[in-house]
Amino acid sequence: MLRVDAAHLAQDRDLTSQGLDSLMAAQLRQAVQRSHGVLLPIGQILSRTTLGDLTDRLNSAPRPE
Repeated sequence: MLRVDAAHLAQDRDLTSQGLDSLMAAQLRQAVQRSHGVLLPIGQILSRTTLGDLTDRLNSAPRPE
């Protein structure tokens, strides 16, 4: 979504400070829902959430059967 190499993303920096905007957040939300079956609140993605936070949320989310 951010069009940067994954190696340049900081796990502990919020995504908006790394260039994520509202359109990208909506695209990320859809991609995560398709790939993992988890619907993330758009507000959470845009509210100083770090990549590490999202990873933790995905790892702890119940998976659809």
